[in-house]
Amino acid sequence: VYEGWHDEVDMEFLGTITGEPIKLQTNVYGNGTGDGTGMQGREQHFHLWFDPTATFHNYSILWSAHQIL
Repeated sequence: VYEGWHDEVDMEFLGTITGEPIKLQTNVYGNGTGDGTGMQGREQHFHLWFDPTATFHNYSILWSAHQIL
């Protein structure tokens, strides 16, 4: 499906376990070839202090030529 180089930014809310905080997982990959070689990336997990399913929320990404926040 992906030919040549491609980059990727993912944000995922992971399932809940009763009594445990909901987890947000982020992934950033760059300089990938699409075949799993040459990719550089970073994965992070965050335990949320709020319930993202309780009400509507707005989320945003600050994206510049030098960083993604």
